[in-house]
Amino acid sequence: PETPTKVLVRPPNKGGRAWLVSWEDPSKCKGYPGHRYIVNVVDLQNEATSHIPVSTPSITLDRLNECSETWVGIFTINFAGDSPVSPLVKIINPP
Repeated sequence: PETPTKVLVRPPNKGGRAWLVSWEDPSKCKGYPGHRYIVNVVDLQNEATSHIPVSTPSITLDRLNECSETWVGIFTINFAGDSPVSPLVKIINPP
């Protein structure tokens, strides 16, 4: 599988706490059974705080620590194996 590209993070609406993360999948075999994504939520020390499997190229993340720098990276899994992780994108940059 190919590495997810164009990772886009949309911040919460005013008063909200949910972040929308979406990406593009250039893989040729994305319609086959077992093709899915793992969303890694990573902290400042580059330690994964969550590994979330999803079957579509988007996810809504909530309950994130607003006081801690947080990043997200995505990789694809299918019958051929795992793709490299996408470049990390910063979700939260605390004041």
